[in-house]
Amino acid sequence: TNKNACSFFLKDLADANEALSGEQCIHNSRVLSSEDGNDKMELGELLSSLSMPTKGEDVYCHVCLARGSQKVIQGKAKDNTTSTTNNNANNNAAHWIDVELCALRLRNVDTDLLITLSIPRTDTIMGEEEEMGVGSTAAGAVVGEEQYSDVFRKILASFNIRDWSLFG
Repeated sequence: TNKNACSFFLKDLADANEALSGEQCIHNSRVLSSEDGNDKMELGELLSSLSMPTKGEDVYCHVCLARGSQKVIQGKAKDNTTSTTNNNANNNAAHWIDVELCALRLRNVDTDLLITLSIPRTDTIMGEEEEMGVGSTAAGAVVGEEQYSDVFRKILASFNIRDWSLFG
């Protein structure tokens, strides 16, 4: 269901990242629908470059937005050995990352399209990520009641599907 999509996709991403068991959480999630008048206006602002096909039929989509955190080990290879390029013990320590996720559920073409941004947490007050508008909620802006980074909002605002025939 659309209501459970955010948690499903964040858990799937945590599994793919081999996040430590029990070291993942969802801070917030929300679903917007193109069928709802209030949501439709907000979707137009959030995904301002996305143009829907005009084939005489309405295109329905649900947008699932979420922000969560995962604790992952940097440099861990799929066979549970450490990467030879990351021999430093500090690189193999578990680190928290924040994940911002947008799942475009395009019902008319039976496709879920994911846009994710992983943000490493830093111990410094003003790290490079914050200078770029990613590392701190202070650098972000509110979408509805949720806080998303400026970089994530720019990614969503610039996203477009140029060739809808890719979906069949």
